[in-house]
Amino acid sequence: MELSRLLTNEFSEELQQTLKRCVDLMPQQLLNNPENLLLSGVSWQIDYATYQKLLEESEYAAWFYAFGFRANHFTVFINNLKKFSEVSQVNTFLGLTHQVVKSRAQRTNYLNNQVPCQV
Repeated sequence: MELSRLLTNEFSEELQQTLKRCVDLMPQQLLNNPENLLLSGVSWQIDYATYQKLLEESEYAAWFYAFGFRANHFTVFINNLKKFSEVSQVNTFLGLTHQVVKSRAQRTNYLNNQVPCQV
């Protein structure tokens, strides 16, 4: 099953080489184990200037550079939820969850403020 794909060969040589260097820094056991790869994060130092350069070409490439291999969104079939009967209730719940996550991210100084991120 393929979750998503960044077609690096459709971008500049600089973008391709930057992402290749990142992947080359990952431990081989992660690359050989898809279950662990999904949550592995980054194995490289993150540089804001590099992030900005990647962002000029591809938001997806910049996101990968900042966060590595991890899910960037999920879909919820709210019709099957038992605790919520209205979309507005789900939105309220997610809004509260967003505030908790944002507060935790701010307390841990996520990415040392090097890369702007939304939580």
